[in-house]
Amino acid sequence: MADRTLVEEIASAEPAPPKTTPDPRPGPSGRQTSSPVESSSAAKAPAVFVSQANLAGDIQLELGGIAWSEHRPFVLINGKVLGAGDRVRGFTVVSIEPRQVELQSPSESLILKLK
Repeated sequence: MADRTLVEEIASAEPAPPKTTPDPRPGPSGRQTSSPVESSSAAKAPAVFVSQANLAGDIQLELGGIAWSEHRPFVLINGKVLGAGDRVRGFTVVSIEPRQVELQSPSESLILKLK
């Protein structure tokens, strides 16, 4: 039996299911009350907000700025200077990039982007 080439394997692979856009309305938990700017078809992809996220339970996260450094970046959220691993309003700062920050709570993940 001859070995199949990579091209033959890719050509015979099952097609990916069509991508769908998640409904931006609050789910049963009611956590998301403002619509994300972008969405992904992945079930656990973080919601993306520009500058501010207004979440259920009167949780508001406002991105005031990012002080970017390869070694130790900082972010200003709700007037507090935070680094990776710090917490604000039940969310942990997971990563800081030059134009965005990723936050994670026990139940959800989100990205705040600069305007």
